[in-house]
Amino acid sequence: YPIGRKMLELPAGLIDEGEEPIETAKRELKEETGYEAEKWEPLTSAYSSPGSHDEKIHIYLAEGLTHVSGQSLDEDERLTFSIETVEDILRRINAGDIQDSKTIIGVLLYCSTNNLH
Repeated sequence: YPIGRKMLELPAGLIDEGEEPIETAKRELKEETGYEAEKWEPLTSAYSSPGSHDEKIHIYLAEGLTHVSGQSLDEDERLTFSIETVEDILRRINAGDIQDSKTIIGVLLYCSTNNLH
């Protein structure tokens, strides 16, 4: 683990050459969780650290999930999958347990657009 510990994160991955961000999101959801989504909604796109590199993150809301397979992880991926409630994730964000920026951004955007606190 680059930061020395496990972290709770939304499914994510690098965009393959020629791939659109939405296709990456769909692929990573299936590979990391075994789920596919019926509906996809873009929440935001943002630069993770514009002062040092040009990495842009794209965050989507996946709805209508269906379990279609087991995980299909890359050799170097070490992750487990869990389903969490929005309330538990918010509590963990507020407690400082979740420190992954894309996860915090995605969850807080979802909550703000759905009037969840």
